[in-house]
Amino acid sequence: MPPLGHSKGVRMKNNPSPKRLVQNLELAEIIDSQAVQSMMDDFYRVARIPMSIIDLRGKVLVCVGWQDICVRYHRAHPETCKHCIESDIRLSAGISQGEFRLYKCLNNMWDIATPLFVCGKHVGNVFSEQFFFDDEPIEHDLFRSQARKYGFDENGYMAALESVPRLRRSQVEAGMSFFIKIADVITSASYDNIKLAQSLAERDALMVSLRESRKDLNRAQAVALTGSWRMNVGRNELTWSDKTYRIFGISEGTPLTYEKFLNFVHPEDREYVDREWSAALRGKPYEIEHRIIVGDTMKWVREKAELEFDKEGLLLGGFGTVQDITERKLAEANRALLADTLRILNRGGDLHRRIAEALGLIRDATGFDAVGLRLRTGEDCPYFEHKGFSEEFLREENSLCVKRFDGKILYDAEGRAVLECTCGLILSGLTDPGMSYFTEGGSFWTNRSHELLSLTREADPRTNPRNRCIHAGYESVGLFPVRSGREIIGLLQLNGRRAGRFTPELIAFYETLAQNIGLALQRTMAEESLGESEEKYKNLYDEAPVGYVELDHEGRIDRVNRKMEEMLGYAAEEMIGEPMWNFVVEKSEAEEAIRAKLSGYELPSDALERSYKRKDGPPIPVLIKDRVARNSEGRVTRIRVTVQDITERKQMEEDLRRSRDELELRVRERTAELELKNRELQEFTYIASHDLSEPLRKVETFGNLLMAKKADWLDDEGKDFISRMTGAATRMKELIDALLRYSRVETQGRDPVPVNLNNIAQTVASDLEVSIKKIGAHVEIGPLPVINGDPYQLRQLFQNLLSNSLKYCRSEVKPLVKIHGDESDGMCAISVEDNGIGFDEKYLEKIFQPFQRLHGRNEYPGIGIGLAACKKIVERHRGTITASSIPGKGSIFIVTLPVDGTKAMNN
Repeated sequence: MPPLGHSKGVRMKNNPSPKRLVQNLELAEIIDSQAVQSMMDDFYRVARIPMSIIDLRGKVLVCVGWQDICVRYHRAHPETCKHCIESDIRLSAGISQGEFRLYKCLNNMWDIATPLFVCGKHVGNVFSEQFFFDDEPIEHDLFRSQARKYGFDENGYMAALESVPRLRRSQVEAGMSFFIKIADVITSASYDNIKLAQSLAERDALMVSLRESRKDLNRAQAVALTGSWRMNVGRNELTWSDKTYRIFGISEGTPLTYEKFLNFVHPEDREYVDREWSAALRGKPYEIEHRIIVGDTMKWVREKAELEFDKEGLLLGGFGTVQDITERKLAEANRALLADTLRILNRGGDLHRRIAEALGLIRDATGFDAVGLRLRTGEDCPYFEHKGFSEEFLREENSLCVKRFDGKILYDAEGRAVLECTCGLILSGLTDPGMSYFTEGGSFWTNRSHELLSLTREADPRTNPRNRCIHAGYESVGLFPVRSGREIIGLLQLNGRRAGRFTPELIAFYETLAQNIGLALQRTMAEESLGESEEKYKNLYDEAPVGYVELDHEGRIDRVNRKMEEMLGYAAEEMIGEPMWNFVVEKSEAEEAIRAKLSGYELPSDALERSYKRKDGPPIPVLIKDRVARNSEGRVTRIRVTVQDITERKQMEEDLRRSRDELELRVRERTAELELKNRELQEFTYIASHDLSEPLRKVETFGNLLMAKKADWLDDEGKDFISRMTGAATRMKELIDALLRYSRVETQGRDPVPVNLNNIAQTVASDLEVSIKKIGAHVEIGPLPVINGDPYQLRQLFQNLLSNSLKYCRSEVKPLVKIHGDESDGMCAISVEDNGIGFDEKYLEKIFQPFQRLHGRNEYPGIGIGLAACKKIVERHRGTITASSIPGKGSIFIVTLPVDGTKAMNN
């Protein structure tokens, strides 16, 4: 507010006539409603206490902070408005000057009235109204009944009720003290102003009154963050209030000049302020906002002035106010910074470019020397973008991972990479809000970073503190976590070389800024992921090898893929909007099923075969599979259907059926042919064995007769020839008998019956008792199961296996044969183990083939048909036989047979 000088006169307006008596004036003529309104507006911004000034007729002259419940409802309805006016007049009547009355109005909210007296006359009241105490319950049912009674919108009325302020009783008591004083100030100031206008003789009394109220006014201005000034050109006086001096950081009573005032104005605003003041001297209203410099601090002030001029337009004096609006401007700037940052981040495009632009904006708006954003990349969290950090700083600080002596990353006990310094502490979420450097939100800040150097190792919560920010000269350092949900994905870093850059209020804002950056990044990552998913889904959808259809809640098609178009020959435009069942040959069945699913009925979800109509051509067989989609209430909203063309499969099934029928016919014919040949072969085998055996018996018989009766006639050579002849005949007869037995395994097998294998084994051991005793062998027979099988063939099986073990024994050890079995999962395993000569397992397959021998007949007798017969018997019982052996140690033959031989042999 400019001091004396630089003035031009303008006539004073809107003053009451000096001829009228004070006692006859209305309250509206006594007070300066506009000035009081401005002062009350400023007080309300600080205290949030609603106030008003109302005359004794119920006319509202000044009001601030009135609630919607009063403006939109109580004073808008004739009856409730009548309650308001009656409360303002009747319930507030009879209050003594300097006192107040607390009461509930007729609309059931608290009011406080403080009377306004001018010259001993009660002319109106200062009200603080429309509030509840914070410790009293709200009678919601009462207010709902009021809403219904007067026809208010109940929801809107109750919402307005929730917005009514809840004040502490101590707050109200403190406010009342202020209201009593402000009432005195208002009435005294108004009265004195009137008296001054009425009579210059009363000037001294007015000045006395103003001086008496100065302290109270200063207090009021301090509360409202508003100072005032008054100038008198005639006396060359300029008076500043205490608050005005404090706003400008000047000692009270310091002499002032216009030039000195301009020195406080921010250099960029001086021309503007000087221009506006010059215009005010020409009659233009003076109400401006500008910056001032107070020490090392910049402030914002709002100035308003009312200048007084004589009839010739010469400046007589004036009155003005100065309000400190620094906090408001800072809040506005912070809101603008947050909005601009989010606008950039949500704009789309290259993420690096958007982050860089946002950081540049933050740096310019906050004035920090360097800003950066770290984002997690794998185990580390390097700078994603930055503004103001040097290349050397980035080289040393970019990576945060602690490295071991071998260069590998160090991990903690939970498998997380250990991150260094304060940044690592913030990113790990391991901050302690009990320490002065940290906040509840997990942030770190300091206005004097060099103080960290004095921390002991035990007191320092950081892992491997680098102190690079300190050594680079950054005194003010702030680190704010950037989160995606609950996960910390990065941090926002603000570094300033000047100390004292942070306040708790700014820290709260920067935490909000970092939080919103996290939300924007989360949204960006979600959009990118969603875009990728949608692209993949679209590609999969369009390129799917099967048809895909989506039906809306009425069963109409609203989406199809290219494969579906190809299958039916219809374009998507021809199908979309049509009921699905219009394309199905079994139309009524399809419609019934679709409507049932849309109604929420749970139908079988198995794949279903249908016939679909083609636009050009015969219907095609398809296999359909559907799935319903439900909303949050569980109602079916969509049906998704996959449609597979099974024309080729159906053709293959038909071809397969024909082939199977032909094959079955051929098999039957071939089986009959084989059965005939088998019978013929059996007859041939029997005839051949009989016809071959008869001559061999004669050769053997006559050979033996020759040796018995004509031995004396034969020399040694003759006897040798006859011996060889009879031996060959005997071997030939054995061979024919073995072949006959081998062939009868299949041809003369008997139906399966329950067989006790223990009995079988004991019988075979008894039959071979002579052979066992001859070689001094020992046979152990363990538990064996009962199975279904051919008892005669199973006896042959055990006899062949036991005979084989006895035949191939070692002379140097006592022969030992162990027979035992086990049953599991419908199968039994029988093992025959000996300590004989064994064999090389490379001959394993050979020993089960007919007439295959590993030893000469001179060493071990036999023709090599026993094990082949065993294999034949086991296979007829649908089992397996194998062996393991170590030469010179012995062999183990393992037979596996089904317990239910009836089922196996029938199959």
